[in-house]
Amino acid sequence: MGLFTCLLAGWLIDRYGVRKVVATTLLSASAVMLLYPLAKSFTILLVLVATLGAITTPLYPGGTRAIKDWSPPRILGFTMGLKQMGFTIGGAITAAILPTVAMKQGWQTAAVLLGGMILTLAVFFLGFYRNPAANPPPPTITNPSGLGKALRTMARNRPLVVTIAWSATFAGLQWTFLSYFLLFLTRPLGISPVIAGGALALSQVVGTISRVSWGAVSDFIFKGRRRPVMLIIGLVATISFFPPAWLRPA
Repeated sequence: MGLFTCLLAGWLIDRYGVRKVVATTLLSASAVMLLYPLAKSFTILLVLVATLGAITTPLYPGGTRAIKDWSPPRILGFTMGLKQMGFTIGGAITAAILPTVAMKQGWQTAAVLLGGMILTLAVFFLGFYRNPAANPPPPTITNPSGLGKALRTMARNRPLVVTIAWSATFAGLQWTFLSYFLLFLTRPLGISPVIAGGALALSQVVGTISRVSWGAVSDFIFKGRRRPVMLIIGLVATISFFPPAWLRPA
C-alpha cells in the first residue's frame, strides 16, 4: 500500500515539514497497531495491515529529508547510514522480543507492545525534533498539472532516474527478505519461531553495522563518489541471495 502513497507522502513533507508529518504518522501507526487485538477475522486484520502500510510511508522520505536538512554535505553518506540504522536496530529489537512475547502471551499482546513502543517514539520525536528555522520550504505542488510537470522534470534527469530504479530494486529485495525469511526458516527448515526471530535479529544487527560502514566508505574513502559504492553493494547483495537456496532441513 505504501507504493501508492509515496508521492503524497513527499508532497505532505514539502508542504507541512518533517516534524508535523512524521509525528502524525507515528501517532497514526500506533493507533492502528493498538487496534490489531480487536480484529475478529483475517479480513479485518488484512485491512489493518494494509492501512498501516499506507500511513507509514512518510517515515522514509521524512527521515531522508531531515538528514539532508541537518547534515553537512561532506558527511551526508555517513549520516544517512546512521539514519538507516534506525530501521535495522528496530528490526533487530522487535525480531528478538516479539516472537517470544507472541509465543508466551499471544500475538495480541505483542501487537499492543509494539503499538506502545511506536507511541513512545512519537512522543520522543515531538519533544526533541525541530525543523531547521533557516531552511525555507520548497515550492509546493498545488494542482495535478504541477505534479505532472514535476514528474516530467524528474524523468528527464537521468542520474535521478537511475538512482530511483536502483533504490526501488534493492528496497524490494529488502522487503522480500524481511517478509519471507521467517517463513523460510520455520516452514521448510523446521526451525522454531523464537530461534528464527533470533536469526532475523542477527541479520538486522549486521545490517546496522553495514549501513554505517558503507556510508563512511562512500564519504571518506571514495570522497563522495556514490556510483562505485552502489556497484559494490549491488554485487555483494546479488551474490548473498544464492547461498540460502542450498540450505536443507537438519
